[in-house]
Amino acid sequence: SSGINAEYGGPRGPPGAAGIGGIKGIQGPPGDSFNADDCPSGAPGPPGYPGLPGPPGANIQLNPYIMAFHSQTTTPPKCLDGMTELWTGYSFMFMDGGAGAGKWAQNLGDPGSCMREFKPSFFSECTSTTCGKSSQRHQSAWLAIAGDKNYMDNLSSYVEMSEIDRYISRCVVCESMYSLYIVHSDEDKPACPATQVVQTGDSEEVLEYEVACRPSHDPNRLPNQSPPYGQECQAGDEPWYGYSFWQISDGNFGLGVTSESAAACLTKFSHLPIIKCRELAPGVEMCQISKDSTVKSYWQMKATAESDVNNIEFYDSERFFKRCAVCRRPEAKKLVLQGSSYFFESQKKKKRV
Repeated sequence: SSGINAEYGGPRGPPGAAGIGGIKGIQGPPGDSFNADDCPSGAPGPPGYPGLPGPPGANIQLNPYIMAFHSQTTTPPKCLDGMTELWTGYSFMFMDGGAGAGKWAQNLGDPGSCMREFKPSFFSECTSTTCGKSSQRHQSAWLAIAGDKNYMDNLSSYVEMSEIDRYISRCVVCESMYSLYIVHSDEDKPACPATQVVQTGDSEEVLEYEVACRPSHDPNRLPNQSPPYGQECQAGDEPWYGYSFWQISDGNFGLGVTSESAAACLTKFSHLPIIKCRELAPGVEMCQISKDSTVKSYWQMKATAESDVNNIEFYDSERFFKRCAVCRRPEAKKLVLQGSSYFFESQKKKKRV
């Protein structure tokens, strides 16, 4: 019948209890070697958080303009905003070798016209066998400070060597990434070049020009400040308007400046006497201010000047001479370096329509 074991004759009993666990087996052999670098790259992770700003980049100036400015006073002028001062010094004009050796002039707009030190005699004459100062023949010539008629009339020709540096003009040499534009005109305040539009690719840039401002010597002055409404320069600065200077001569020798140089736009209308210095004997030096008729200055004359203008007292002749302005691009004082190239920080770029 159902549920009866045919061999023993009794019913099947219930399942027995589980047996005890077996003993731990022996350790298997080492597996194959594994190198994580052999695995394929995983998917890119999400973008990280922005990093902290880096330090300012270096002010690298490639192919800069090097120029000298002369104050016609005993205080060196300041470099214009956006320029780097290299050194200050004394306004040097030329060397006179004497005895037919001739004179060697410096362009007043070039750095060679600004000597860091004032020395009456600082070069030597050499032959194939010897060198010497030849002090009685050699002279150095320096630009004197400017002054009105009363100052010039009372200026002594001979000055004590201990006081001579009070009469020599000072200068500064500046490094700039932009050039200056000199405009000469019959107008009292010549206008800078008109606004231009330059098209490059799919964009155009408006180029404007402004008169350069000569920085004041105020120790609290801040560069690149906006001028007050209706003014050309910030408070304390002066717009660079001047007189169109051409050259100065001493005897049969002329020292000129290029008309596109800022040295051709002198802010002070003054006779330009030369200070000549030499060494009379070892340790004995002498300087003389040459303001007689052998020293002549030349200025550009207005086109409207009368044809018979002659023998007019110097300080009464100002009205006959051209005026000038030193101009520049406004954004040139705010050059910025992006990558390996310089760009003007201008907001005047716009898409062409």
